[in-house]
Amino acid sequence: MNIFILEDNIVQQYRIETIIKEILEEHQLQYHNFEVFGKPKQLLEAISEKGSHQVFFLDIEIKTEEKRA
Repeated sequence: MNIFILEDNIVQQYRIETIIKEILEEHQLQYHNFEVFGKPKQLLEAISEKGSHQVFFLDIEIKTEEKRA
């Protein structure tokens, strides 16, 4: 499973990442790739696969970006 987070606020990035990793550990869930991005373009460039084995946590309000989640 690949997990991607898009959040432009660094404090929120850390909180989301920490909570997700705690849940993964608690339920003994394995992941192949875990990445956090602050800009939509970075996220889009990192996605190289398609499929249901990917989970995205997307910020719905990205400031100063044309492409928003």
